[in-house]
Amino acid sequence: MRSYPTAFTDIHMFRAKLIPPKPTRQPYIRERLHIRLNQAWQRTITVVQAPSGYGKTVLLKSWADHQLQPIGWLRLDSEDNELRRFMFYFLHALPLPSNEERLHDWSERISRLDRDGLSPELESLAAEWVALLEQLEQPHM
Repeated sequence: MRSYPTAFTDIHMFRAKLIPPKPTRQPYIRERLHIRLNQAWQRTITVVQAPSGYGKTVLLKSWADHQLQPIGWLRLDSEDNELRRFMFYFLHALPLPSNEERLHDWSERISRLDRDGLSPELESLAAEWVALLEQLEQPHM
């Protein structure tokens, strides 16, 4: 079990935000959309957008279940619009091959950020994450 900095102990349901939903019993495979999502590996960013109830989560979960590459999962809600909070969640959702000590260090750095030091420190953290991803031999999503 991971330990989190004191500043984030008040985040409710933190772990649930990082766990994909359970698969449906008989998922409807939407082949055309799966093909489009497979093309996402060649793109910088892919956005799946539709009104509530149109099956975005079911689609992404069924597609992710068929991927060989590591995929991070993060559920966002209205409270995640604060940058420091979002970055903390994002860090723990990334499928980075890092040890617990490094993850704890990054978490501590994010928890100590104030508005004045936010941008420079986030740039530093992002540079470390990108450097780590560039060392890997397979894509991540």
